[in-house]
Amino acid sequence: MFWKWIERENEETGEKEQIPFHRYYKVIDIIKQAEGLESKRKTAAFEHDPIDSAQKILDCKGIC
Repeated sequence: MFWKWIERENEETGEKEQIPFHRYYKVIDIIKQAEGLESKRKTAAFEHDPIDSAQKILDCKGIC
């Protein structure tokens, strides 16, 4: 989902007004949602020091 405020001039009053602009996109994971496909992306493993609170959110996967 994408949204932002757009500023435009009201044709009747000449005043500037802000209106919300919203777009909705459907996104799929083609590798997980289609059969017979393999990823050609190469991902390199790397060492990192995760932030504990952020890692808890990722581990929870939105069901906590």
